[in-house]
Amino acid sequence: MRRALLLLVLTLPLHAMAAGTRQAESTDNLLALSWQPTFCETKPETRECRGLNRGGHPEASQRLSLHGLWPQPRDRVYCGVSAKDIKRDKAGDWKHLPVPPLSTETQARLDAAMPGVASQLDRHEWIKHGTCYNAKGGAEEYIQDALALTDAVNGSLVGTFLSESLGRSVSTDAIRKRFDQAFGPDTGARVQVTCLRDGDRTLIREIKLSLRGLITPGADLGDLLRSARPQKSTCKAGILDPTGLQ
Repeated sequence: MRRALLLLVLTLPLHAMAAGTRQAESTDNLLALSWQPTFCETKPETRECRGLNRGGHPEASQRLSLHGLWPQPRDRVYCGVSAKDIKRDKAGDWKHLPVPPLSTETQARLDAAMPGVASQLDRHEWIKHGTCYNAKGGAEEYIQDALALTDAVNGSLVGTFLSESLGRSVSTDAIRKRFDQAFGPDTGARVQVTCLRDGDRTLIREIKLSLRGLITPGADLGDLLRSARPQKSTCKAGILDPTGLQ
């Protein structure tokens, strides 16, 4: 019997033998941080934007909000996700997606950092991207890592510069300069700024950070940035939109 089992294993293809092993945690990632008032200029009907424009989520009016932490390359999505849930996600039927299993404390932090939780953005991010992050701690570790990175940016000179520039036009070069000051030389080159046209205005929409290396509680954001590939930005400058429809 043992001989038969051994022969069976030896004749299995390599991918079949590897299927039962856990893949290594992603070390090539993109952190997407949104300027929530800009998003709400285009999606004022969403629950989070109705709340923001009525004075809710005051923290999202002056700092970057978490959009997502995305394992790279870009097509690395929906790892081990059922065809049913992929179809729901692509159709925007996020309310019927599985809820990421999080501790009460982590969920509270996520609610504050990601206003889109009100529209189930957390479920979409977990299903599409988090399932490919391969963190040993599952959704809890994935979200905690994303939150720690978001807090590091908002708590730095970058966050201070953005909050003090509310309502004014800022350049990509100025944002990258603040990253260099906050996290060390050459880190700003790993930052991409995207913008959105709103009538005759150009608004800052997102700031994306290219990161290379294992993200751990003690990881240095500067090291993660410097180890990554430089990024190009098509947006030269944009307004940091204040809360409310302009």
